[in-house]
Amino acid sequence: MLKRFIIGLLISSVFFRMPLGIVAESAEGKLLVYEIKDEEIEATIMDVDVEEQAVEEKIVNLFEILTTLDYNENQIQLIPYKSAIDLCLYKDGHVDVVFNEELNNYGGSAHEFFMVNQLLYMVFELEDIKTVSFYIEDREVFTEGTLINNYTEEQFIERMKQSESY
Repeated sequence: MLKRFIIGLLISSVFFRMPLGIVAESAEGKLLVYEIKDEEIEATIMDVDVEEQAVEEKIVNLFEILTTLDYNENQIQLIPYKSAIDLCLYKDGHVDVVFNEELNNYGGSAHEFFMVNQLLYMVFELEDIKTVSFYIEDREVFTEGTLINNYTEEQFIERMKQSESY
């Protein structure tokens, strides 16, 4: 608990750097992971193997990897324990992802901001995705008020630029 509190303070008070060129890439099998390096929060990209699957399966598998990753002492696990995807539907470039209620077990707007970035990156790194909507059970809004409804990759890139203010 103390580690999460300290990480929360670091996230809210430390300058954040994200290499924006990475966001636009569409190579499959990549995840966004946040790390503390030299007292700064940095985004790193991790390669994972999820090729040769339907879009829905890739998203579910990528999310499972995020929740079960063996994080090192510098990496920040933003996805709450026991979070899961209840439903994932893909059609014509749009994906709806329904998470279970456990995804709401976190605190703070900074935590939500970076967690949503991680989820958006997970989806938009797949070439076939043009828009995405996230739901937590039957709600469209995350705990701190973030709404991801018909969200585009361009909106995500703009959102990542806002990361510099955290």
